[in-house]
This record gives sequence, structure tokens and C-alpha cells, in this order.
Amino acid sequence: MEKVDYFYHGTGEYILDALNTMKSIITSGAIKCRRNLGKTDEPTSWNGIDYVSVCAYDGDLDIIDSSFGGWIQYCPCFILSNDIDAIKCEYTRDFTDVGGYSQYKDEWHVKGDIPIDKVIGIALPDIVFTDEEKELVEDIISAANEFGWEIFSSTDALADDVRERFKGKKK
Repeated sequence: MEKVDYFYHGTGEYILDALNTMKSIITSGAIKCRRNLGKTDEPTSWNGIDYVSVCAYDGDLDIIDSSFGGWIQYCPCFILSNDIDAIKCEYTRDFTDVGGYSQYKDEWHVKGDIPIDKVIGIALPDIVFTDEEKELVEDIISAANEFGWEIFSSTDALADDVRERFKGKKK
């Protein structure tokens, strides 16, 4: 298996929905696949119903080939230990919803759920939040502090900031 330093799990590009997803993940204790969320009747995604998407930063990729550039940078996300059973996706542009394939070259899949104890940090975009978003952000930051997670700004320097802050620490 290819070894990565950290994995990232994005919660979406629409800030209010993404923050609600983050809070739900924290409350439930796991990043869950669609099956375990009870979403087996909904149209699926590249993950199918049994896989959770994560990505590993690869600075050599063009943004069009990178899930990091589209789902992590400037978006709310979780930073995960590299101690998860992740499967490197096979790159393809032909849609499939069985899992193990992706339109992004830096995407990995985890079968089932990722327990919250694999989270080592969160990143939030550096934006002005609405009042409703501020309340969610406060709840998320409070939970992050309780869990002892590092908190980052989700910017174009995120991967470098994560590497620098965790340098020499156990992941």
C-alpha cells in the first residue's frame, strides 16, 4: 500500500450544509458510508453506498485531477491519521458507483465507517460566517478542543500547515 502522511475528508462546498455535516459526524462518532447513514435508496456517488472518500494531498496534481483542490481547500474538513484502512482508488473518467474508482487521482476509499478517534484535526475556511454558521462553528471548535484536535484554516497552505504543525508528533 502506498503510504501517505495524512488523509483529509471534506464535508462539502456549501458552507452551512458542510458545517451541519461536520457537527453530525462529531455527534455520531464516525464518518459513515451511505449504507450506515441509511441512504441506500438515494442516487449514489463514486463511493457507492459502502465507502467513504478521503484524499491524500499531492501537490503535483492539476486541480482538475485533485479532490484536495475541490473538496478540501477552502472547505470545512477533517484531518485524519494515516492509520486508517484506506484503498487507493483507480483513476477513471467513466462513472462507477461501486467504490474503488474515482475521477480524482488523489482519492482513496475506506470501506464502512471511519471512527472519530482517527480524526486528528479540523480545518475551517477563513471567511465571514453568518450567525447560523457562527453557532455551528462554535460547537465544532468546542468539540475539537474537547477531543484535543488541532484546528487549521482551510487555505491553499493547509497541507503544508498540517505537516509543519504535526512534525515530530505521533499521528
